[in-house]
Amino acid sequence: MCPATASMERDAYLEALLFYRGEPVEIKELAKVLECTAKDIEESLITLKKRLEGSGIALLRVNTSVELASAPGAAKLIERIRKEELSKDLGKAGSETLAIILYRSPVTRAEIDYLRGVNSTFILRNLMIRGLIERVPNPSDQRSFIVRLLIFSSTSVLRNWTICQILKRRNVNLLHSCKKKTMEQEPSNTTLPPSQENGVTPSKGAYDQLRKLLVPFAVILTLVLSSWATKEGEEILPETPSYKEVGQNPFDTLMVFAQSAYILDVNHNEVLYEKNSGAQLPLASVTKLMTALLAAEALEKNRISLESLKIPKSVWDFDELITYTLVTSSNEGAQELASAVTALSPQGKDFVSIMNEKAREIGLSQTYFINPTGLDVGGRIGGGYGSARDVAYLMRYALIHYPDMLDGTRYGTVSLETKNGGELLAENTNTAVGMIPGVIGSKTGTTALAGGNLVIAFDAGLNRPIIISLLSGTEENRFRDAQRLAWATLAYLEKR
Repeated sequence: MCPATASMERDAYLEALLFYRGEPVEIKELAKVLECTAKDIEESLITLKKRLEGSGIALLRVNTSVELASAPGAAKLIERIRKEELSKDLGKAGSETLAIILYRSPVTRAEIDYLRGVNSTFILRNLMIRGLIERVPNPSDQRSFIVRLLIFSSTSVLRNWTICQILKRRNVNLLHSCKKKTMEQEPSNTTLPPSQENGVTPSKGAYDQLRKLLVPFAVILTLVLSSWATKEGEEILPETPSYKEVGQNPFDTLMVFAQSAYILDVNHNEVLYEKNSGAQLPLASVTKLMTALLAAEALEKNRISLESLKIPKSVWDFDELITYTLVTSSNEGAQELASAVTALSPQGKDFVSIMNEKAREIGLSQTYFINPTGLDVGGRIGGGYGSARDVAYLMRYALIHYPDMLDGTRYGTVSLETKNGGELLAENTNTAVGMIPGVIGSKTGTTALAGGNLVIAFDAGLNRPIIISLLSGTEENRFRDAQRLAWATLAYLEKR
C-alpha cells in the first residue's frame, strides 16, 4: 500500500486515519496499518503539518504519538463551545451510554457500540468532557482502551438530574438488553455485574467495590421509578437525591494521593477541604506564581513600560513573557522576569528578598523562597518552601489583583506573538486543564524533592472561583487528585 511512488496516496490515507481515530496514535502503529516504514510516516507527517498551517486543524505530536486537533488560534472559540456543551442536557444517547457504562464498567468502546448498535465516539467524548467517565489503557490489550466511571464523579452522577433520565423506564429495557448480550458474549461461568436478584458479588480493588455499591442502587431505583404513575405525555420524576439518601459528604471517602491539599472558596474566604494543609513542603515551579505576580505588579505600577523595557534574550513583550513563563513553566522566563524587576527595585534589593517580603505582606506564614524558579539547589534543598494553604492564598491574591496574568494558563495551548511578528505555540504543563470545567488559572511544579505540585482555580458557577492546592503528589496523580477534588467540590456546593 505504501511504495515510495505513492506518497500522495499515503499522505491522504494518513490524514484519514488520524481523523477517524480522533486520539493520539503511535507512529509505529500508523506504519503498521499503512504498511510503511516509520521514515515514510515521518515524511508524510511533515507534509501534512505544512499543509494544515493556517487552517483550523493542527497536527499535534507528543514524543512518538500524533493526533489531529483544533488549531491553537481557535482555542477561545472551542472553550466557549465546550462550556455550552457542558450546560446542555446529556440527551437520550448520552443517558443510554452512561447507563451501559454504569452497568458493565469497565467496558470497551467496541462493546458499547455493539450494545447500542451505533457509533458512540462522540457521546463518549461528551461524557469525558463532563468528567463523568475516563478512558484508560486496556490491561488485556494495549492497543485499545477501556471506559469506566470516574470514581470521584460517581456520587455526582447519582445526584445529577441525568440519573433520572438514565433510570427512566426507557433504559430498563436497555439494561436488560445489556445483560442479555453480556450472557451471549461471556462464558456461563463468568460472574455478571451485581444486580438486585443476585446481590453484591465479590470484586477486586477500590473501583470494583464502588461499582458493586452503585449497580444495586441503580437497579433498585430503576424499579421504583418505573412504577411511578405518569400522565399522558408527561413523566413525573423525583427530585434529585440528596446526600442523606445517596451517601455522605463527597470529601469523606475521597482518596487524595498528595501529601498536602487545600480547597479555598475565594469569594467567601472559606476552607472547603484540607489535608495536612500546614505542612511546609518544596514548592518547585509553583514558585513562579510569585515571580510572575511581582512582574505583573511592576508592570501595573508603570515601573516597567512595554515600550522602553529592553530584555536582550527575550523575543516577547513583557506581558507575553509572563504568560509564556507560567504556561510552559519556563525557568529562563522566570530568570528574565526576576532580572527585570530587580533592575527597577528602588532599594537595589535582590529578587529573592522582594519575593519573601511579598510573601510576608500577603500573610504566607509558611512560605519562603530561595530562587525565582523553584528549582532544587544541589539536590538537597528546594528552590522554595510553603504549605498548600499558603499556595492557595497566593493564587487567591493573584486572582483578585492580577487575573489577566493567569489567562493563558486556562488553555492547553497558547499562541504567542513574538516581537518580530512570528508565532510560538506554548504547551501548558497542566494537562488537567481540559478535564476540569471552568478553569480560570493554574500552575504546576515538579522536581525530585517536591514530587508533583499543582494549584488550579476554577469557576464553580455564577462567579464562584474555587482554588485547589496540592503539594507533594506525583507527576501523574496530582492531575487525578485535582479532578477528584474539583468534582467533589461541585457536588459539595450543590448539596449546600
